[in-house]
Order: sequence, then C-alpha cells, then structure tokens
Amino acid sequence: HPSTGHSSSSSVDPIVVPLPRRQPVIIRDVKPTDVAASNIREVFKEGIMTGDTDASGRPLGVFGGSDAVTYAQTAKIAVKIGELEPVLTGPILSRSARGEWSESYVRAAERQGWQAFDRAVDANAHPSKKDVVQTLLDAADIPYERKNRNGALLKAAELGLTSDTNKRALTRRETAIILSRILKLPGK
Repeated sequence: HPSTGHSSSSSVDPIVVPLPRRQPVIIRDVKPTDVAASNIREVFKEGIMTGDTDASGRPLGVFGGSDAVTYAQTAKIAVKIGELEPVLTGPILSRSARGEWSESYVRAAERQGWQAFDRAVDANAHPSKKDVVQTLLDAADIPYERKNRNGALLKAAELGLTSDTNKRALTRRETAIILSRILKLPGK
C-alpha cells in the first residue's frame, strides 16, 4: 500500500532482509538490536508483511512498527498466512475498500467468513486486538472456543502468541511478533 508518510532517521541502523529471487529490503526504521527485529525480518522474508510500499508495491524500507494495523492490512496478512488468493471480482461489503489496494484482500476475508469481516468494516480503521487475533487464528486454521467472546485472545495467550488479553489495537510491531510465533507452531 502507499507510504504512510514515515520518515527515516539517520541515527537508526537498519536491518537488512534478504529476499528469495529479489533484492534485499533494507528496513531503515527498525534497529538490529530491537527485540522484535528477528520477528520483523521473518515476516518480511516470508512475504507476509511488507511495511510501506510505493504505488507499484515495492517496499520503501519503512516498517512503521508503532502504527496500529488496519482492517485492510489485517485482511492482506490473513490472506497471506492462510495461503489464499486475493479475490479480484465479486461483491464486497466494505465500501471503503472498493477501488483501493486492499479490495481483493478484504473481499477474500469476507468470503472466508472470518468474524471480523462478517460486516461492512471501514478498511482504514484500526481493529481491536481481538479482531486481529481472531482473524489470524482463523487464517492459520488454529481452533479456539468461538462461543467465548474472548476465545481467540485466550487461545493466543495459551499458545504464547501474545502475553495479554486486552483489546486495544495492535501495532505492526506486535502483529509481526504474533505472526512470527504462529509460523513457529508445529504444522505451520
């Protein structure tokens, strides 16, 4: 998706992510000493997260780790982690995703029946932690108690994916950590 206007700081040593069959990505706003650097490197390498990109989809080298993830980003991440294809045509509930970079991902999330996308969401809004975690668990086929409103958060805590069950919005950094931990689960 297009850049969100982050500027890089020359005082930060970047992390470098080698990518298969592509040029490495230099992430200018993540220090190699950041405790989440290996998680961020892993989700970049797997192609699950890309940080800010230009209009043609090329990474700009800005992760924006303190930014809260949006429904649009959550849909893209879930489609990728679920190894699904974006859905290019057909009806879509989310009017805000129509004609945007995220349209095919949001449409795919809606078609999957993932709870966070069972209504017309504002693709640019920040979902709760519960909605993000629930969507990621659904995409990764990780079962949880659906009758319990907090079932996904409780399962994520049980699996060590996250250490708390509060419902605030997740940052990109926190999402990268959870994704990296999902990738390390047996059978993933």
